[in-house]
Amino acid sequence: MSRYVGHSLDLMDIRQRQIGQMRIERQEEDLLYGTFMPGPALGHEFAQRKQDALSTRKGEGRLTDMGYLLILTLGLFLSGCENAPQPRPPLPQPSEEEQRVAFEAVRGCLKQKARVLDDNLSDARTIAEALVSACARQYQAAAELHGRGLSPNAKRLYLEQVPSTYIEPALRAVLDYRRSKREQP
Repeated sequence: MSRYVGHSLDLMDIRQRQIGQMRIERQEEDLLYGTFMPGPALGHEFAQRKQDALSTRKGEGRLTDMGYLLILTLGLFLSGCENAPQPRPPLPQPSEEEQRVAFEAVRGCLKQKARVLDDNLSDARTIAEALVSACARQYQAAAELHGRGLSPNAKRLYLEQVPSTYIEPALRAVLDYRRSKREQP
């Protein structure tokens, strides 16, 4: 819907006469806010109906000003529903090759940065936390790829939860690096 912000929408009656124009000014969640400007069809008919309502007696089946306002509001609401954009379908699931490449990038980064960041004084978890920060871009790319086939809400939840799992592979990388250093002659 954000694509409508800054644009004007013509509102037409059933006879294709312009009853007004709506200038969309902002969007908050799923609601659009804007300014309504009456068109030629609305101005003349609204004034005529108002005059007719004033000149007739109460209870003869004529609409009151409140009735016209209700109909106009309903028309504006329904015209907004008609123009609502369709949600984009989720992207297709990544291939196994794409996932393998993304996870290899994470593993490669962890291995490379473990050699640089491990001072052999700090505990392994502290080094692992530094590795997560150093490889954040690779982790994020792998998470985005893995969440690609999810709906927007599921993807948002997934991307909020997945960082809590980053520490485990980083900790394994630090421990593997320390083990390989001990095994070297």
